[in-house]
Amino acid sequence: MRSAASLLAVLAVSLSILAAGVHGELADEEFQELLSRVQSDPSALASLRRFTAAPFTSWVSPESLGVSAPIFSNHTFTVVLYHLPPFVVIEDKEALTGDPGNMNNTRTIANGKLSGLTIDFLAEISARLGCRFEYLYPCKKSTFAADKMCSELDYASSAAALQIVKGGVESLLYSGVTPLFCTDQRCFAAGALKVSETVIRDFFPTHPYMEKGFKILVKGQQAPISFMSWAGPFDLNLWIVVLCEVVFVAIIFMICEGYGTNPGLPANKLGQFLDSFYWSLTILLAVADKAPTTHAGRTLVMTQLFFTLLLVAVYTGNLISFLLNKPQIYPMDRFQDATEITAEKFGDWKFCVPQIQGTVGAWLDLQERLNDGLKFSRIEAVDLVDCMRKVYEGEADVTFYDEPVLLYRLQNNFYSRGECGFPGGFCSDKARKDKTSCECPTKDNLGRCLPTENIWTPIDGNLVTRGEIFNPFGYALVFRKGVQTDYMAFGQAIQYVKEQGMVEALDKQWIPQMSGMSCSTQSSTLVTLGLENMQGMITITSALAAVGLLIGLLEHFISVCVKIFPCCSCLEQILIDIETKLQHEHDHATRGDHTNDGVKTLIDKKDEEEEEDAGLPLPPPDEMSVEESLLELQTRLDRIEDLMLAATGGAGESGTAAV
Repeated sequence: MRSAASLLAVLAVSLSILAAGVHGELADEEFQELLSRVQSDPSALASLRRFTAAPFTSWVSPESLGVSAPIFSNHTFTVVLYHLPPFVVIEDKEALTGDPGNMNNTRTIANGKLSGLTIDFLAEISARLGCRFEYLYPCKKSTFAADKMCSELDYASSAAALQIVKGGVESLLYSGVTPLFCTDQRCFAAGALKVSETVIRDFFPTHPYMEKGFKILVKGQQAPISFMSWAGPFDLNLWIVVLCEVVFVAIIFMICEGYGTNPGLPANKLGQFLDSFYWSLTILLAVADKAPTTHAGRTLVMTQLFFTLLLVAVYTGNLISFLLNKPQIYPMDRFQDATEITAEKFGDWKFCVPQIQGTVGAWLDLQERLNDGLKFSRIEAVDLVDCMRKVYEGEADVTFYDEPVLLYRLQNNFYSRGECGFPGGFCSDKARKDKTSCECPTKDNLGRCLPTENIWTPIDGNLVTRGEIFNPFGYALVFRKGVQTDYMAFGQAIQYVKEQGMVEALDKQWIPQMSGMSCSTQSSTLVTLGLENMQGMITITSALAAVGLLIGLLEHFISVCVKIFPCCSCLEQILIDIETKLQHEHDHATRGDHTNDGVKTLIDKKDEEEEEDAGLPLPPPDEMSVEESLLELQTRLDRIEDLMLAATGGAGESGTAAV
């Protein structure tokens, strides 16, 4: 019962605090009265002391019930920024013209010295809540006093911005920060601050105004030209389909034209298929060597010609696109290629870790703790741009960071400066974007290049982001944690601005897309074919020509062999006899399909007579004597007489019987 009463008392206190009004203020008399109820219960009092009453401010949107009003009119918030394009762009961030840390508020949105996605977003929030903003960025007093400029390790550091908002002795090291800084709790940090466990523990983050994540960045290289690069516009499966289509048409040619109607096709099935295949292939190449004799064959030829027209159009059109957009290969396609042994591109890739952007190293540390035995190869760099340059120059294989920052840096630090493409490179004079202007920045009156110390470093390849987003997170405004805070009102305004589509519009305005990037020097580079592009076609053509040459040499060898060696003559005669027999059978089949019975009978009778004549004895040779010749002639006459009697024997016997 005592424990239950304690819980009820704590709940009553909490509800009273939440219901005390817009600012969550609770009268001391009422609080003391509630507190006295639980003073006799130490456990309930200990539970109560774990919570701190934090008055908050609430904002009502125009679409909500109630009256929407700029609740922070005449209130000024100090916003601690840090330089991180495209979210925050600070002009003269090094403070070379003075005002380190912007403590005199010389950089404003109005004069254009502060810009970026987050800056535009804060302007929209200011209009909704009715408050004003003053901007500060990290710049250590000691560094500026020594070097007369702010360090990149400070003005680009999110950790430094959070330290200023958090307060404490370390925050006093920065310009514009005094012991009285943010005593009214009206300060927060902004930029591209991720909602993390550490931020939630030490600060009050608002509702995220944008959700993004990490993405890897690698350098793409042109794929090596293969032996079959000429066939690149079609993949292997499509070439197989084309070959099957040629074979299929050849078989139909055999059915439509191969039963004796076309004299161009032999009678035997093997030769008929080979000739039909050759016919189908030559139509595909638009050099048909035969003409159809049937209506079915003519229809098939028209179909094959139409297929040829489409095939040539698709192949040549795709070939142009294939040449203009040369394929690229990448060392990694996703972050898992460095963590999963089963990944196709798994390897010991070298990661570049920027010192200022500490979340990169923290993420790698986390992955090493989660994966036993995993150890990343790391290369240290000052900042993200330095890491990107190391990847471009080949010192590192990959780096990663927030996708919007990577895309913005790619567009503005590499693609727009000509540090991309094939060929690509960079000049020692950063103002020069191509090799010609780098090596010849100035000319004399005669148009000759003047001596220069510029050095052009050639590098082939494009930096690109690859794979899907990993480690998703949200960007938020981060308020100091204290007894009074306004972060909830800002969170409500943020949600309203998101619902109006304003954040999406800012995304399109400030963050470039990888698909829309083009190298600034690429337009002047002509795409031409080289010997390596056609070496496969040349080799295959040469091989086919060599096969034809070998067949021709073999035929020539046989003809020479026939003249020299008698045995080869016998072989030639056998081949001629076989060819004659096949042609004779083909002629018979042709006559059978195109003659009537009467004509066929006469032709067959004539063929039989020719066969009988072939069996008659020839005249005796000249070298025989007269006697031998007469005897041979008598013998032959007797054979002729016997043949005639055999042919007319039946009729003669009938006649004799009649007499």
